[in-house]
Amino acid sequence: MGCVSVKTRETKQSFVENLSGFCNKYIPSSFSMVLLITVISVVMALFLTDSTLMSIGQNWYDGFWSMLTFSFQICMLMFTGFLVGDSRPVKKLMQKIAKVPKSATQALLFYWLIVGFLGYLHFAISMAAAMLLGRALIVEQDKKGNKMPYHFLVALGYGALILQAGPTAGSPLVMASRYNFMADVVGVIPLTKSMLTAPVILMNLCIYFTVCVLIVFLTPRLKNTISEEQLSRIKKDFLAADENAVSEEGRSFAWLMDHTRIFQMSMGMVGLLICIIRVVGNFSVEFNFNAINFLFLMLALLFHGTPDAILASTGRAVKNLSGVIFQYPFYAGVFGILNYSGLGGVLTQAFVSISSKRTFTFLIFVFTALLNFLVPSGGSQYMVEAPYIMPAALQLQVPANWVLNAFTCGDLLTNLLQPFWALPLIVAFQVKYKDVFPYSLMIFAISAVYMGLFFLCWMY
Repeated sequence: MGCVSVKTRETKQSFVENLSGFCNKYIPSSFSMVLLITVISVVMALFLTDSTLMSIGQNWYDGFWSMLTFSFQICMLMFTGFLVGDSRPVKKLMQKIAKVPKSATQALLFYWLIVGFLGYLHFAISMAAAMLLGRALIVEQDKKGNKMPYHFLVALGYGALILQAGPTAGSPLVMASRYNFMADVVGVIPLTKSMLTAPVILMNLCIYFTVCVLIVFLTPRLKNTISEEQLSRIKKDFLAADENAVSEEGRSFAWLMDHTRIFQMSMGMVGLLICIIRVVGNFSVEFNFNAINFLFLMLALLFHGTPDAILASTGRAVKNLSGVIFQYPFYAGVFGILNYSGLGGVLTQAFVSISSKRTFTFLIFVFTALLNFLVPSGGSQYMVEAPYIMPAALQLQVPANWVLNAFTCGDLLTNLLQPFWALPLIVAFQVKYKDVFPYSLMIFAISAVYMGLFFLCWMY
């Protein structure tokens, strides 16, 4: 019996190692991926639309800067999230929380349960928590002699994106407004008819707890513990704020301004109050990236206390932003090709034409997942698909709310394979995309099975 158990463990461990080996050989860097996706988009636009190579180049150029606002919002999320996590009060809180788990398996379960739940509420909060809590767990568990499966932890923080089929999912929020751009076709679709329906909630719970089972099963079999170099860097970042000694030599006016709390704390409190008033007054509209970034920035002012302390933290924070700043415009260029050349409409019509009433939501789910690999941005992708899929749903007498759910879930699914959404955590934890990919692929497989079954058997 013992021999069988050992043999099984070796087999499973071999599978993970083989998958990691495959990814190391064949999965390129995140930037190489966007270059490959760009080439694929150009070739498809040339053969499937009337576009010329010159016009596609113009589409690429026009799209290149179309996501500057979104790119800056992501950068600010990473930046402000780091500032909050780099403050003494938050570090102390994170240290207390991170001390609770007693083993690496418990730590990863703890991590997934928290970031997964936050991912359901809002993915931006989940992403920030993944960075903050992840570092704290690594540092505190190392003190107990528990070496964390580093790449698996990053993949879990990234994988929480799949649970965003909830109250703050982008396209359902758009369709819940009476001013939505498809109101003349399908009217208003309230959240209680889309994301807050029984099948979607049950689907999320199935994914959530099946990943818990994966963690329990997989963690003891993993060998890719954090390296000493990575651990040293994380410890250095995590403890940096506590090492900043405040010199009291030469108390000049400038020194007093840099070390007094009254002005910075006052601004932080006023800003926090304004943010709360705006969000509470109109939650569905105001609770967005801007509100979360503003909230984190005001909290950073309060938690650091003085200009000197927060400026020292900003110097550490900007080191994590280079990859996002550099790569996101290239993804926007792909969006330009897909949207402005008409390629998105051509692909959508092709999928609609082969659908029936019974298979429509499932095929929309599959098609959206495939298209999302080219355009990893739900809002812009919905604007490409909705004018085709919603009228077709009415013709086939398929409930529009189920079609909206199919689009949302398909859009979320391939986020787990797309470096676009992984970049903030990849950069923050200084790992390579191919190191994280094997584990995000497992979460993808679990999610794909549940989502596919729900659209085949319930939401149609």
